[in-house]
Amino acid sequence: MPVLNQQWDRFHGEDITISLTGEDNTNPTAYAMAFTVSRYPGGSALLTITQASMTVSGSGPYVIAVPLTRAQTGTTLAPATYPDGVFHCDLWRTDSGSNLCIASGKLTLKDPVRAVA
Repeated sequence: MPVLNQQWDRFHGEDITISLTGEDNTNPTAYAMAFTVSRYPGGSALLTITQASMTVSGSGPYVIAVPLTRAQTGTTLAPATYPDGVFHCDLWRTDSGSNLCIASGKLTLKDPVRAVA
């Protein structure tokens, strides 16, 4: 079972790491994985990160760290385009015949006091 309804609150324009906690003790290091950010559940992907950029830590339940760059949080998910800054995210195992949701949640990107350049 995936760990659902995780919540991350960050700022537009930050370099951030989203830490997703899986529920079971199976080591996901060798999985093909994709982290997807969308405006709405079932909506088009605004951003997809593959396992090549992710790191896995822990010994069960495992924590999968997904990096997002300043350009991704400030430009791709721009406050001018998405003023409320609310996005839905999920992490899937994408190996053929073993597709499953590992974790999901909501990312809120708030406007910082300083201007994001």
